[in-house]
Amino acid sequence: MRIGVIGGGAIGLLLASLLKQTGYSPVLYVRTEAQKNEINEKGILYLPGEITSYVYAEHIKDLSQMDIYFICVKQHDICSVNSRLSGLSGTVIYLQNGMGHVDMLHNMTEEQTIVLGTCEHGAKKRDQRTVIHTGKGKINLALYNGNAALLTRYKEVLNDKRFPVEQVADWGIMLIDKLMINIVINPITALFQVKNGELLTNTHLHKLAKVVCSEACAVLEVNEQQQWKRITYIIEQTKENDSSMKEDIALGRQSEVEGILGYVLKKTSHQSSVIHFLYLSIKALEEKRG
Repeated sequence: MRIGVIGGGAIGLLLASLLKQTGYSPVLYVRTEAQKNEINEKGILYLPGEITSYVYAEHIKDLSQMDIYFICVKQHDICSVNSRLSGLSGTVIYLQNGMGHVDMLHNMTEEQTIVLGTCEHGAKKRDQRTVIHTGKGKINLALYNGNAALLTRYKEVLNDKRFPVEQVADWGIMLIDKLMINIVINPITALFQVKNGELLTNTHLHKLAKVVCSEACAVLEVNEQQQWKRITYIIEQTKENDSSMKEDIALGRQSEVEGILGYVLKKTSHQSSVIHFLYLSIKALEEKRG
């Protein structure tokens, strides 16, 4: 089975390494020649464990026909990836934070099997070829469009103790559950530059997190008590981790705030909210840091 992993960030490196460890030979598509050459020369270094996975890397401009494409880029890069997928017929699996990318799928062909997914793994990119697996989890997949039987077959083939895959019936519920986690954790940790656990241990950040949860639940029409219970569990499990948005802001990169907080703001006309404040704050930090 030909598997393409698009994106040389933390999740892309992690998935490519784990797929190689389970016996597949994925092709990792990256944005720069430097990363491509380093991975082809030295492989992907998986930590902890010091496992070197010799994965073949290609530049994204040389994207070729695969059976499955795991899309691991940030939401703001989805449009450029989708344009490169035009004319290719493999099953496309999107693994983004937030839900902004769902609105970008209408240009995909109706015949193509499109799968939406969430990644519960924690990963941190140390350098161009090194990924730290900070938390083991699973990949959740739900059919958005196309061949349901094909998704079931791929799920059964890919599922492995080192690469757990679960098929979910409703992509909307799956994405909203992940979105709620990102809405609460990512912008607050990014704005205050704290680890996830401080949302429970810092009295004021804890109150702020609850307010954000309440606002988002009202807009998305989901049960606040259930969502807060899930979110606090995830915070506890990842208390020593840095959110992806925190790292993006710290490193001067564009964040996924549009697909997370921006998605919620598009669903409401109420602009004088804590979520709106957080959205503007993250955008201000992005502008400030170029």
